[in-house]
This record gives sequence, structure tokens and C-alpha cells, in this order.
Amino acid sequence: MVIHHTEESEDFNTTDPTICMDRLRHWFCYHVNQLGWSDIGYHFLIDANGVVYEGRCLLGDEPVLGAHALHNNDRALGIALMGNFSAQLPTTAAWCSLEQLVTWQCQRFGIDPMAEMGWTFVNEDLRCKKIKRPTIVAHSDIRTTACPGEPIAAKLAELRQRVAQAL
Repeated sequence: MVIHHTEESEDFNTTDPTICMDRLRHWFCYHVNQLGWSDIGYHFLIDANGVVYEGRCLLGDEPVLGAHALHNNDRALGIALMGNFSAQLPTTAAWCSLEQLVTWQCQRFGIDPMAEMGWTFVNEDLRCKKIKRPTIVAHSDIRTTACPGEPIAAKLAELRQRVAQAL
């Protein structure tokens, strides 16, 4: 699983459901109309209220191929926290929903949150290197990017532990 943020402007981190739905529509339109993808790139998005939205659907036991982690989409679910978390953590509601969603997906697909797996790291020149990383990573663990922000990336070890305990 790859954890992202949508990297909205700093003032986006809102709990207003109308604004959250508008931003969700924005990301759908951007991914489909401007990038030419068949759907939004992430499998799930989570707003500041902790509401989980389905992006690319999950049919049966196999997720639909995402478009969120170059050279890794064939092996990864993409979950995006809506907002900019370069300097702050998401709300408690959003973080709790992330933990519950990751736990559910680990149960559903038999993912060990404490294990490692093979990933392809993509640098800023789009050069690739095979690496080993945990099964639940920050986007920045597998690509030269600031996504999902250092505060989230720093808490993923704790998230993996809490998910493992819940399983």
C-alpha cells in the first residue's frame, strides 16, 4: 500500500463536507480529463472528517490497477489523505480512518503490515532501482517526492505496528 496526500494548498485542510466533495470532483476531473486516465488514480481518498471515498474500485479479490505510484501500480493500493501534510499531521478522524482502512485492506488481501516486499524506486530523472521496503509505504519511500509529507511518513512505522496488532 502506498500512502499519499493530495497536496492541496495549505489552507485546504478543511472539514467542510461541501468543499471536500468539490475537491474530490476536482481530482477526478483532473485525472480523467487532463491526464486521460480512466478514473481517479487512487483507490481510496480520506477527508479531514475521516470520510473514506472510493476512487478506483476494487472488484472481487483483485484491485483495479491504480495510477498513483509509477512502476509500482501493479502491486499497490493507493490511499490519499486529502490535504497538504508537508508540515502537519491530518486530523485525528482522518488518521483513525486511515488505520481502519489499512487494517481492512490487509485482512482482505492477506498483507502482512510488518513484512517487506520488492518495490521499484523512481528518482527525479525517472531512473529506476529495485528496493526492499515495508508493505505499507509513503510515496516518498518509492519515488523522489515530498508526498505524503514528512509528518505522515514519520508515523507510518507506528501505523504498521497498530495495524499488525489489530490483525
